[in-house]
Amino acid sequence: MIENYVKQSIRCVNTVLREAGLTETDIDKVFVVGASTRTPCIQNSLKEMFGKRIYRGISQDESVVIGSAILASKLMGEKIGKEMLCLEAFNH
Repeated sequence: MIENYVKQSIRCVNTVLREAGLTETDIDKVFVVGASTRTPCIQNSLKEMFGKRIYRGISQDESVVIGSAILASKLMGEKIGKEMLCLEAFNH
């Protein structure tokens, strides 16, 4: 039923990686946000793609605020400690 949606999501992730000049092995942790990312088929597809489990160290709901703060700091040129790459992938 949602197979096309899952495939489209994976294509978006591949596009983001390619545009960033990265491969799946360059990624340390995979963290997803959004209601549909909580479905097992999305999580299993990403686990298969990256060869690692979805990171659950922080709340999906709180991560939006944390990610926004990190991205704003980077856009303002501030050093925030450890090197981070913030990427967004949308499938719609």
